[in-house]
Amino acid sequence: MFWSIHPGGPAILNRMMEKRFGLLPDKLNASRIALMDYGNASNNTIVYVLEYMIEESRMMQAGSENCDWGLILVSDLELPWREFLQETLLS
Repeated sequence: MFWSIHPGGPAILNRMMEKRFGLLPDKLNASRIALMDYGNASNNTIVYVLEYMIEESRMMQAGSENCDWGLILVSDLELPWREFLQETLLS
């Protein structure tokens, strides 16, 4: 399963996603890269995360359990969290 998470900042990724939800650090690689490259550019940062996720998915073997399904989490000021369940990022 892949995780595409809006990187509102290191605290969201480290404290909330890793510690509270128990995600392994490698599940947050794309979110961390987007945060480093673009900062927190509001909710549109998820587009950059998805671009990195697509690149990672292409490198993974198609059909493996790590890239079949994923959860996309987006946060902004008006709506705290929006969640989307996505079947594969590759067509």
